[in-house]
Amino acid sequence: MNRKLLTGVALVAGPLLWASAANADMIGISGATGSITFTSNGNGTVNFSTAGFTASASPFPLANFQSPTGNPQDAGGAVFGAMSGTAGPEGSGVFPITSGGTETVSYTGTTDSLIGTVTWPDIKDNTTSPQFDVDAFLTVTSRSGSPTFTSDFPVGSKAEIDFTVTVPETLTSLAGQPAWSTIYGSFSSGEIVPDAPVPEPASLSLLGSALIGLGLLSRRRTKLA
Repeated sequence: MNRKLLTGVALVAGPLLWASAANADMIGISGATGSITFTSNGNGTVNFSTAGFTASASPFPLANFQSPTGNPQDAGGAVFGAMSGTAGPEGSGVFPITSGGTETVSYTGTTDSLIGTVTWPDIKDNTTSPQFDVDAFLTVTSRSGSPTFTSDFPVGSKAEIDFTVTVPETLTSLAGQPAWSTIYGSFSSGEIVPDAPVPEPASLSLLGSALIGLGLLSRRRTKLA
């Protein structure tokens, strides 16, 4: 009987924690200024280079920290630093980055701030909105702010990160062109998501109540036996 009760509690607790992860906090970034240059090497690979992208904090904040269900908790600006590198040849719609691709990323809000570094693993293509990969991880080097923010982004932790740019033609098309063929891209959107979201207080409270209830019920059944 106790084993069945434990299974039942696991089934109850599972959705609570799953819901918490699904509503993970995140930093959303849009409308950044700046451009990125993609140049064909004439052999199926492309070079990329950017002086960086800046999402300004005023007059309208273009970056915000959302918690826990998409509700903005803090707003400000973000900066993707300068970087360059080489990617390709393409495989299954992905250009693996073979050299370079490391940059700093920062977020500065009214209350919260974060700085980290990322080395991008690849660029997803097949559209005119190539994405610097969501499987990339930002290593947090410093952060400050509200308890929710700092618990989401501990120093040394990894956070999933991506950003998308808009270009006039696909990188697939560019890579097949002669060397020095060039296109330019503009920033579309990006996000930074804690890799291990902290469960919401309400979920932890409900889980604690469920475990306490299990203990009381188990004790009662033992006495009846």
